[in-house]
Amino acid sequence: MRCWSIAVAVAMELALRGISLAADPRFPDWPCNQIKVPEISVAAVWTGPSIDDVGNAWEEGATLTDRVEWDTRIFEERRKTMNFVCEVPVLIEHRLFALARAIQQSLE
Repeated sequence: MRCWSIAVAVAMELALRGISLAADPRFPDWPCNQIKVPEISVAAVWTGPSIDDVGNAWEEGATLTDRVEWDTRIFEERRKTMNFVCEVPVLIEHRLFALARAIQQSLE
């Protein structure tokens, strides 16, 4: 019985450690399983006419600037929420493990 509880404890610890590891060690804060691509070329996402002659015209539009600020705010809020959503299950598992250990020790 004692060996079984040690094996369960070790298995849970290894599982919890695996949860916190990033898919790519170069970007430990990246929460997704997909590999992070720091820079994306224009050709990878745009098949329309050349944008070389546009220059910085997009920066002059107030509506676009407002949109970028709004999108940045939404992105930051989602990033904070993602951290919360990922951390809470781990905390619950830690508490559950501690409770199960306490119950098992009281039964022995």
